[in-house]
Amino acid sequence: KMFGLGGNSAGNAKKERQSLPAQSSKQRRQLRDATRAMVAPPTVPFAKGQWVVWKKHLKNTRFPKANRPALVVDILNPPLRWQDPKLSGQKVEASYKFRVPVDLGLAVRFSEHGFVVLYFDSRRFEQVTDLASLGVKEQQKCTDLEQLYASYAAPLDYVVGDMVVWKPRLKNARWPDAGMPSGVVTLNPPGTVLSAEPNIYCTGYRESRDLALLISVSEGIGIYHFDPHRFCKAPARAGALTSGDTTTAPTVTTPTDDNSNNNNNNTTTNNNDTSNSNNNNNNNTNSTTPTTMDQSN
Repeated sequence: KMFGLGGNSAGNAKKERQSLPAQSSKQRRQLRDATRAMVAPPTVPFAKGQWVVWKKHLKNTRFPKANRPALVVDILNPPLRWQDPKLSGQKVEASYKFRVPVDLGLAVRFSEHGFVVLYFDSRRFEQVTDLASLGVKEQQKCTDLEQLYASYAAPLDYVVGDMVVWKPRLKNARWPDAGMPSGVVTLNPPGTVLSAEPNIYCTGYRESRDLALLISVSEGIGIYHFDPHRFCKAPARAGALTSGDTTTAPTVTTPTDDNSNNNNNNTTTNNNDTSNSNNNNNNNTNSTTPTTMDQSN
């Protein structure tokens, strides 16, 4: 009876058929086209620095927007598999995300933090070969994102013991304030410490936490962990600020982007970790509130 093999199985099957929504010929064509696009290999293997967009009918998250190019910044080989620590057993298997391969890291424009890196199934994307075909407005947004990421990826200009500030438009945590110097107490080799966020579909997943800063907050002076590439060495005057100095450190303004209305949807905190529990505790206290990139259609 569990599997419809006993009792009134014929009647149950009829009810199940009646409960299924009718599928139009248009929907069948879309499903067929989406299937073919999903299994088709890319004409050129994805590489860092390429621009990609959603394939037709295969967009399944809020960001990036349809026809909005995203910059390839990370490729995972082998791919990761989606997991949700809140679910287990049959609940996981019933999810549309069960065993989805995640192998493509994309930099996506996001007004509050300039850009965020999100991870996806590369089979849903195709390369953009001609940005000019997208129009002047989209080209400008691509140029802006490219410049932001270049600023982010630039070699670090500070060492342990230096004072640092957020890079313009790259602040992604509550503390320290924009333009407020903080002291570098630890700077690990790249990839040593990753965020403790377990959800692949959250912003900040796999984000670096290799930088430990000494920050003055209302509760006192504490150590918090960040992505080192979002900071730069503080100007000499800013680094010399003391409690008796009345000079205000420069502030950084964040330009408005068309994703800003989505910022209130933010739900979770920072990402996957390979460090000790002390690093996790400090990180969570000053975490960002990244957005969960769940299905939006």
